[in-house]
Amino acid sequence: MLPAHLQKANPWRLIPAGLSLVVLSLFLGSLMIAFFHYFPRVSSGTERLKKFVTYQLALARLEQARTGQVRFRRTDKLDLGEMGCGDSLHPGTRVEHDPGETHFTVLMFPKERFPFFPYNYLTSQPTYRSDETGKIRMVHVHHQDVVCPPDAPVVMLVTELDIQEMLKRLDEHGNCQSAPRPDTPSSLSSSGEKEIANDGTLIADASGVVFDKKTGLEWFAGPDRGTTWNDAKAWVESLNVAGGGWRMPTREELKTLYQKGAGTRNMTSLLKTTGWWVWSGETRDSSSTWTFSFYLGYEFWFYRSSSDYFRGFAVRSRRQ
Repeated sequence: MLPAHLQKANPWRLIPAGLSLVVLSLFLGSLMIAFFHYFPRVSSGTERLKKFVTYQLALARLEQARTGQVRFRRTDKLDLGEMGCGDSLHPGTRVEHDPGETHFTVLMFPKERFPFFPYNYLTSQPTYRSDETGKIRMVHVHHQDVVCPPDAPVVMLVTELDIQEMLKRLDEHGNCQSAPRPDTPSSLSSSGEKEIANDGTLIADASGVVFDKKTGLEWFAGPDRGTTWNDAKAWVESLNVAGGGWRMPTREELKTLYQKGAGTRNMTSLLKTTGWWVWSGETRDSSSTWTFSFYLGYEFWFYRSSSDYFRGFAVRSRRQ
C-alpha cells in the first residue's frame, strides 16, 4: 500500500522528476568518465622542446662556422634520442622553415586526446611554440589542433650556456657524442691577453676580461657606480674592449655567476664591483627590465630609471 500522501499525488507529475534524475545520472556518469579516463598526464613537453630547439641552434652555429651563414637544418626527425641528444618529441609536433632556411618555428600540439564536447572544457593541455629566438611559449587549450600564438607567455628560454653545452656534444656533422668534449685549457684569453688571475673556474686577463671555463662565456664589469638600465645598455653597445662583440646578459647567464659566500658580492672577486644588482638585457615592458640580485640570489624586475646599487655587465661567447 502506498502512503496516503502518495495515493493522492498525480502520477504524471512524477515523470519529469524521474527524467531529471536519469539525465542527472547520465551527466554525472559521463563527467566521471571524462575526468578519470581523459584527464591528461603531466607533460614534460617544455624540457623536451627546449632540448630540440637547443639542438637546432647549435647546428646553426656549426653551419655558420663552416659557411659564414646562419641556416637552420630542415628535419622531419623529432627523435633526438636516436642521436643521443635528448628525448623525442611526439608525432603531433610540426617544424616549419622559411624558404631560405634562416628562420624556423616549432609547434607542439597537445599529446593526449580530449574528451567529447562539452567535457573538453573541464580539462586543458599545453600547446607550445618556439623559434630561433630560443623562447619557449605555452598556453593551455581545450582542443587538439589549437596553435600556440606567437605572443603567448614565455615559460622557458634557451640560453647561451645551453647552446655551448650542446656544442660540446656535437661532432662536425651535427651528431651527438656519448660524452661532451673536454675543455682545452689555455693561459691566453680569446683576445690574446695573458692570464693574470684564476679562481679555479674563472680566469681574468690583463684587459679585464673574465672567462668562465664552465659556461664558455666572457664577462666584463662595467663602471662601478649607480647605473640606470639605459646607461648600462649604452655602455655595453659602445664597449670595444678585446675586440668588441659584447651584449647585455640574460637572467640565466647572470645566475651562473652567483656563488653564495664568494667574494664580497656572492660572485667571483675577479669581477670588480660594489653593486648588488646587475641589469639583464631582457625587458619586461616599456618601462621595466629584469635584473639579478646577487644579494638575494634570484631575479626581480625594476624600473629602468633605478640606479642605486645597480650595475651593468657585458658578456659574449668566447672567441675562437
